[in-house]
Amino acid sequence: MFKRASDQVLDHLHQHYRPFQDLMIPTLLRSENVLRILKLKKGETFLLHSGNIPDYFYVIQGRVEVVREESHSIIDAKDHLGSLYFIPANQVELEIKALMDSIVVHADGESLADLISWDQLARCSALCGNRDEEFSLDCIRRTKAFRNLSFEAVEEVFRRLIRLEVAEGTEVVRQGQMGDAYYLILSGKAEVWRQEINDDQQKLVATLVKGDAFGEESLITKGVCNATVKMITDGVLLKLVKADFDHLIATPLIRHVPPDEANVLIKNGSQVLDVRYKEEFDEGHVPGSLLVPLPELRARQIELNPDKTYLVMCASGRRASVGAMLLRQFNVKDACVIQGGMRDWPFDRKIDY
Repeated sequence: MFKRASDQVLDHLHQHYRPFQDLMIPTLLRSENVLRILKLKKGETFLLHSGNIPDYFYVIQGRVEVVREESHSIIDAKDHLGSLYFIPANQVELEIKALMDSIVVHADGESLADLISWDQLARCSALCGNRDEEFSLDCIRRTKAFRNLSFEAVEEVFRRLIRLEVAEGTEVVRQGQMGDAYYLILSGKAEVWRQEINDDQQKLVATLVKGDAFGEESLITKGVCNATVKMITDGVLLKLVKADFDHLIATPLIRHVPPDEANVLIKNGSQVLDVRYKEEFDEGHVPGSLLVPLPELRARQIELNPDKTYLVMCASGRRASVGAMLLRQFNVKDACVIQGGMRDWPFDRKIDY
């Protein structure tokens, strides 16, 4: 499964630490991009900083002293196997001092939350186990046209895609015609031909393969196609028509409420559902919140009251969006996302450590 040297660290994280234990293998491999692996010699120190939401860190080998403001603690990799720790949001600095040769892994909180959310999106879209569909969803995630869509909207994009089997020689789009769809290549190859103003004929400008998309520019600009795309092998395409694209861009599928409105709803009986991990929750949460980490939400849906209004909370809103989408699938009457999560929450917080 794991071939690169850094994958030994991923393997260890996958076996022992959240959220890596909860990630599917393709997501796990992508998580390498959000990690810093710090190899510290005995006596070396390192300063860690977080962004607008808490970052994660793990001591996976050795023993370190952690100095945080006026307090300090000792973390031993063997004694604290499986424990995850946080650098609080906007922490000026967290000092890590190696008491012996050690390995510390620092994970960017924003990026890791994004991976957790996309992983759960794939699972709740019934994509787990179907590599082609999981691959398709990941390609959609990286497409410029959908990059700023909410998680629930991207899932709806996937549901509306039309599967097309196309033969070699098929001209899928033609330069100068109005763009009417977005296309994703699931298999096969295509060529992109373009004729510039001063050219006498079209010229080959690119070859597209599995995972490449086209047609998105004309949907965004509501203009004509700037090139002709022609299949050079038989293949399979996924197509989203313009009407569906416009509807998904214009129509929010889940309501996002600002903190002021959420605070009023709480006072009127709405329930805050916090989908972070317990360690994050303990660092600060809305009093009276119900804690159900996102990876556990499907299994624990029986604990929810379908007639109640839930306000879903996380660190910044990413995981909460997927959580609210799941609640909708569970036929919960009303589920909203608290905008900005705990990052932007200006009211009372309860701390449990």
